Amino acid sequence: DDVRALAPLTGGGSLAVVTGSRDKTAKLWQCSGSSSNVFAQTQTFVGHNDFVSAVAYVPPCAALASDARFSNGVVVTGSRDSKIILWTPTLTDPASELHAHKLQVTSLAVDTETGDIYSGSLDGTVRRWPAPNYLADSVEVGAHDGPVLCVAFVPASLLGGGSPAILSGSGDKSIKVWRDGACAMTITGHSDTVRGLCVCGNAVFSSSHDTTWRRWSLSGQCSVVGNGHTALVYSISAITNASSKTIVATGSEDETCRVWDGETGACLQVLEHPGCIWSVTFLPSGGNMPDLVTACGDAVGRVWTVDAQRAAPDEVAAGFAEALSSRKAALSSSGGGAGAGGGGDVAAAAALQGIPLKDRSVLQSAGRDGQTVVVQEGSEGVAYTWDGAASRWEKIGTVVS
Repeated sequence: DDVRALAPLTGGGSLAVVTGSRDKTAKLWQCSGSSSNVFAQTQTFVGHNDFVSAVAYVPPCAALASDARFSNGVVVTGSRDSKIILWTPTLTDPASELHAHKLQVTSLAVDTETGDIYSGSLDGTVRRWPAPNYLADSVEVGAHDGPVLCVAFVPASLLGGGSPAILSGSGDKSIKVWRDGACAMTITGHSDTVRGLCVCGNAVFSSSHDTTWRRWSLSGQCSVVGNGHTALVYSISAITNASSKTIVATGSEDETCRVWDGETGACLQVLEHPGCIWSVTFLPSGGNMPDLVTACGDAVGRVWTVDAQRAAPDEVAAGFAEALSSRKAALSSSGGGAGAGGGGDVAAAAALQGIPLKDRSVLQSAGRDGQTVVVQEGSEGVAYTWDGAASRWEKIGTVVS
C-alpha cells in the first residue's frame, strides 16, 4: 500500500529513515555506510489499527536518559486510528501508546533538545507531549477552525531566546504560530489547505493544496512563491547544503517530486514517479545536493542521490523506468493525467451514479455520517463512505458503469 510518511533518523553517523504506510505498519531502513547504495529493512513496527499517516524520531537526549528503552532514541508513529505509538528502535513491541486526539493524527514534530513531541490532528488541535512521561503530561497547545494537516518545531535559538514555538498548518488555509500557550501569530497567503511545513535556518517553508510552496520569514513575511506543480502539494522539506544554500523538495499529487532553489524559487529538477508523492525528506548526507527520500503511492520509498558511485544497479533503474512507463500508459488510456482528478471512463461511471469525482485529498478530512464520495485511484474510481461511529472513511468498492 501507499507509503504515506517519512522521517530521517538523525545522529549516530549513519543514514537511516522511517517510513509509514497505508498497510498500518512503519518500517526502519538503515544504510550500511556512507558509500553504500543499499538501505536494508531492519525493523517493522506493527501496532496501529489503521494506516500510519505520520512518523518522527526523537534522538537520545538528557530527558530520556533515565529510560533504558530509549537509549537509542524513540521512533514515533501517528495513525488514522487517532493513536500515537512510541517504539524502541531495536524492538518490535510498542513501548507506549498516547491517546488524546479524537481523529487521525496527521503530523508529528520533535524538540530534539528536550525530547518533547508535538502532534497535529484532523480534530483541529495541536498537542504537546512532554518527555519523559509523555502521556501523563499531555497538553493541548491550540486549535484551528479546520483540520490540522501539518506541524513544525521552531527552536528558541531562532527566536532570540525565551521559549520555542510550534507551527501548524490547516484546512482553514492558515499557518499559526503557538508560543507560551497562546497563538502568537496567524500567517495567511495560501488560497487553499496548508498541507506541509518545515523550518530551515531562519526561514519557514509551506506547501499547499493551491499547488504552490512558499518561503516565509519567522515574522510571517512571504519572500518566495514556488510555482510549477499542477496538483496538490502534499509535502515539503528543506536543507542547508555544503555551500550554505537552501535546497527545497516538494511532493505532489501530480506524481512528481520537484527540487528547488530555496532562495529564488527556481526549479532545479523534476523527478517523475509512478504514483502520488505523499512525503519527501532530505537525509543529512552532506554535499551541495544531499540525498532525498520520496514516499510514493505505488507502495515504494525511493532514495535519490547525485553520487554516481551510489546509483542504483541497472536492473533497479530499468524496473523503475518500466513502472513509470506503465503508469503513463494507464493514465493515457483512462483519459486523465497525473493529478488531473479523473477523466474518461472513470468520470463517466461516477456521473452515472450522480456522484462527482473527487481527488484523494477529500479523504484527509472528516465527512458526514453516511456521506459517499468517489475518488480517483489510478485508472479507477473508488467509492468511500464516512462511518460516523468510527470517525473514518470506509472503502465500499470500485465504481462501474
